[in-house]
Amino acid sequence: MYLEAEETGLTFVGAPMEVVRTTDTKYLDQARSQLPDYVAKTLAANMVYGGRYDPPGVFGAIYCASDEDTAWDEIAARCRREGIPGIPPVMGLLRLLIKDGQYADLTDDDTVALWEFESESLVADDPTDAQKAHCHHAGMSVRPVADLLLAPSARAGGQN
Repeated sequence: MYLEAEETGLTFVGAPMEVVRTTDTKYLDQARSQLPDYVAKTLAANMVYGGRYDPPGVFGAIYCASDEDTAWDEIAARCRREGIPGIPPVMGLLRLLIKDGQYADLTDDDTVALWEFESESLVADDPTDAQKAHCHHAGMSVRPVADLLLAPSARAGGQN
């Protein structure tokens, strides 16, 4: 039975990753051919290391951004965390069009309140252990009932 958004805080969008585009056409054929393998490797690595919304060893997630500027800001932050001086000069940016699925919109105050999530934890640039635990709880709570999570970026004005 499908519950309305007011009851669940979830929004239905239609098949994930139907269209793949890159910022440079020279990467297009490579991106299309390597996408399935890339997704599998990303999920496997994320399963080991975790992320803001998925604790290590629990489930893998693919982190995306709502716009190109936010994506580059998030990539730069990851490079800094990993001790890489700047963004590598040879790097493509995949654009994925999500056409199907349900998502919890954590950029919406009503949804955040409905799920009893703490807004500050979602945007903390350098989250405390308690904030990390809170975000992991948010990801694990949404995962059984939704395919995606839309959350504010901690690095830029866009969403992830």
